[in-house]
Amino acid sequence: MPAPTKYNILFSDETEKDSKGMLTMEQVYNIKYMRKFEGKSLRKIAKITGHDFYTIKRYVDKEDYILT
Repeated sequence: MPAPTKYNILFSDETEKDSKGMLTMEQVYNIKYMRKFEGKSLRKIAKITGHDFYTIKRYVDKEDYILT
């Protein structure tokens, strides 16, 4: 398991297997926080979290999370 980062985000293989491709709301909030308040680039966020660039972009651009 990787060492904790200053963002207090742990992304383990088990978490990703359980979520089946979707991020938890906590992960989404952390991504949005890094983008909006810390001014991190999408590529930097992808590197920090270990998620694909396009996954990060999709969640940053999404306004609402209401499932229909």
